[in-house]
Amino acid sequence: MWIAFLPFPTGLIGHHPDQPVAVASYGAVCAVTCLSSSVLRWYASFGGRLMKKEIPETKLRRDLRVSLYSFLLYLAGMAAGFFVPRLGLFLYAGIPASYAISELVRRKSNSRAR
Repeated sequence: MWIAFLPFPTGLIGHHPDQPVAVASYGAVCAVTCLSSSVLRWYASFGGRLMKKEIPETKLRRDLRVSLYSFLLYLAGMAAGFFVPRLGLFLYAGIPASYAISELVRRKSNSRAR
């Protein structure tokens, strides 16, 4: 449901990137989307509910941690967006970077383990 609503704040921030309400509304919708996704990931991953056992629990925990970190960045961007909209945008840009860094760290640790 939240993903279907995402084009509205995205368009708003695209037309008014310097407006605090536009930056904060984008962060709010993304934060709720991220939190919903994290809860679904947690439910599916742990306790053997829906995910197969072939996925190591350390990977599941790391992915959940990165997802929750993104949620916190969205909240920080939303709060910052009310006062300094460009700072909010900067924090939003850091979210894909956090996923990329997490993946690089994972690959590096896997190559050392071999």
